[in-house]
Amino acid sequence: MRFNFTLLSAFAACAVAIDHAVTVGGDKLDIYSPVEIKAEKGDTVTFQFLTGTHDIIQSTFNKPCEPMFGGFYSSIISVNQTAKARASTAY
Repeated sequence: MRFNFTLLSAFAACAVAIDHAVTVGGDKLDIYSPVEIKAEKGDTVTFQFLTGTHDIIQSTFNKPCEPMFGGFYSSIISVNQTAKARASTAY
């Protein structure tokens, strides 16, 4: 019985993980949409880069434009206006 409960708990934890989609740029705007999300442990955040040149970094409030040690950094991603496919990066 204990094994079944543990297995059920593991499946339940996997089932609640959410993929948060965030668009970056587009229409000559330098914004993220949505501007705020609440990601829980186990969730994924997928950044979809629209036209323009953008990057995303995990930073601190004290140094908002510098990558945080151990954080993520997409590097600079450029997508031209005629690109058929949009660049996506998931974290």
